[in-house]
Amino acid sequence: MKASIFWAKQILKKQGYCLISCFPKKIQDSPWSEVYKFEATEENIFLKKTPPALAIENNVIKLLSDKFHISVPIIIAKNKKENCFLMKNAGISLRSYFKQYGFDQEIFIKTLNDYSAFQYQTINSTENFLKFGVPDWSANKIATLYEEVVHQKDFLSQIGLTLDEINQCHHLIPIFSHICKQLFQYKIPNTFNHCDFHDNNILIDPVTQKTTLIDLGEVEITHPFFSLSNALRQIRSHFQLTEQECETLQEEALKPWLKLESKANVVIIMDLIRQCSLMHHLLSIHRIMKAVDPIAFQTLARERRFANKLRLFL
Repeated sequence: MKASIFWAKQILKKQGYCLISCFPKKIQDSPWSEVYKFEATEENIFLKKTPPALAIENNVIKLLSDKFHISVPIIIAKNKKENCFLMKNAGISLRSYFKQYGFDQEIFIKTLNDYSAFQYQTINSTENFLKFGVPDWSANKIATLYEEVVHQKDFLSQIGLTLDEINQCHHLIPIFSHICKQLFQYKIPNTFNHCDFHDNNILIDPVTQKTTLIDLGEVEITHPFFSLSNALRQIRSHFQLTEQECETLQEEALKPWLKLESKANVVIIMDLIRQCSLMHHLLSIHRIMKAVDPIAFQTLARERRFANKLRLFL
């Protein structure tokens, strides 16, 4: 039995939980995250284990809850030695909810607006995150970080890019640099950013419809529209939304930022963000590669999982 599972069972027993089964169900198994579900008579409890380099999640969750009062998982115990923690159930993924009950534009817009309002709160608090090891991918730094990564040809080859595709990434360096300079000229500042913000990393209670933000190990300080752009792209892909529906969602998602910029400018900024999504995504892959077991990463690379996503952006 894994040490983390043994620890979790001991903690749950001490806290009075009556487990239905001694063997938890593994619901996620990736090089960067393992998640197990313990079924108890009282409620389901989840165990999450990550590599050491991504083990900032429980600190991020505590900060979001204590300082910003954001709806995040309730942690009942943590184990620093095993880089894992136990958290209470918070519902089902928003994606699963939409697939079961149909896409609900009102719920999705409220979720985006709540998230943007939270990001706005973090404008003057970015140092709180940086001290926990959250990466600084701010608008004035991200182009330099991209250039450093694309000069690592072994890394790009390892994730499955061809020589022509590597050259494309190189040719994009001045273009991305120019885009970042443009972003820096607008009034939307750097904020907390969920690296993989989308409907599958938001839980919803089907009864109360309260939403909870999850998977907070991969976060950074950067332009807030990166996460909004990703959420809009993924919701469109999974639910085949029309062009008009997507325009409406974007317009509503950008409203919280009109206190800083004009309506015309936020649309321009969102377009710039989409143009440099490759840059952000490549940095995210590089971060995962450095954090996880090298053999596991090579297995994923051979599956072309990373390369295929990058080709979409290219």
